[in-house]
Amino acid sequence: MKQGKKRGAFFTIIAGILALAACVVYIGVMYKLPIVFVLLLAAAAVSAAAYVGKVGVVTTLAPAVIAFLSATAVIWAVNPMVNQLGYVVSGLDDISTVIALIISGALMAASMVVAIVASFMPQNEAEA
Repeated sequence: MKQGKKRGAFFTIIAGILALAACVVYIGVMYKLPIVFVLLLAAAAVSAAAYVGKVGVVTTLAPAVIAFLSATAVIWAVNPMVNQLGYVVSGLDDISTVIALIISGALMAASMVVAIVASFMPQNEAEA
């Protein structure tokens, strides 16, 4: 018998899609770290695994794991760009040098928030 998906499962997959979109936008960042790509791709993979998985630990813990991975990715993404952000704030550089970081960071934060919201919702019919 196939388990039906609830609203939380769709929020979980949306969080994974946002993490994947953040990964694509992060390509345009001036100074980047490979660990950010790994964290975001892992978040997308956990999201996909939770969506296709059956009721169990993976589907239950997936939103929390995605939120953790997205939050960690934001921290690692901002780390090498701190000087550039300071240059932009002080007027020594143009905003265009950090716009990709701002957009990708916003997508990472959105992924984290959506995953946190999903963690409070049932993922499958059996959990409702």
